[in-house]
Amino acid sequence: MDKYIAEIAGKDSVAAILSFASDHNDTEIIPTVVITGTEYGDLSSYEKSIDFLRLRLEDYCVVMTDTIYIQDGALWNLMNARYQYGIYKKFHFFTPCIICHMYAHLLRIPIYRKYWAKGLVTGERKSHSGKLKANQHSRTIAIFDRIFQGAGIETIRPLLETKESVAVDSLIDDKDIIQHANDVKCVMSGNLQGFSLDQEEHISLLDKYLEEYVLPVGHFCAEELNNKGYVEKEGLEYLIKEIINA
Repeated sequence: MDKYIAEIAGKDSVAAILSFASDHNDTEIIPTVVITGTEYGDLSSYEKSIDFLRLRLEDYCVVMTDTIYIQDGALWNLMNARYQYGIYKKFHFFTPCIICHMYAHLLRIPIYRKYWAKGLVTGERKSHSGKLKANQHSRTIAIFDRIFQGAGIETIRPLLETKESVAVDSLIDDKDIIQHANDVKCVMSGNLQGFSLDQEEHISLLDKYLEEYVLPVGHFCAEELNNKGYVEKEGLEYLIKEIINA
């Protein structure tokens, strides 16, 4: 039976798994929850979503295993917090959301390898009813693909081109899950107020940050996690300081 790793986050990830399962009968899905340390709210909503999925996936003869929770606070801090000022000084741009999103994918690599998974299912969407998000922008997704494809990881995004949130709700078709799947929030939500992902000058700042910071940091971490199962922090810190001239 083919195995797939699945992202469990909010409503989009639930819908993505349902969409994927409908076309991949007789498979096994391993649900994973990555803790960043910036969450607040009802964390039990993750398990409620998983219980819902476990029952619904029976219709497709898809087995959902026990949930795996993952966290590496020291890695998150090093990639995304310790050098915030230096990153902003270098690129005239910073948001924690892009690296945080990549961190979540990266931490799944050892699980991917352990279970010989065939793919990682995520709920990423380019547009959320017209709203663009930096961590799921088409340019960001392209950088993620370069990182994870280079590491031999197949990222499966069933909802990538799904623009309208009503289509997500229709896939889930359960009022309680639709209402509560996004109960876990982030303390850093809304940190890009005033930064328009429609303006050319802002996109150029995003591109430079993605190419010169996110890409090399992502490549380094993916290679470390692929080969060792963990990221050697001293090597990563050296790389970051070299990038930002610290």
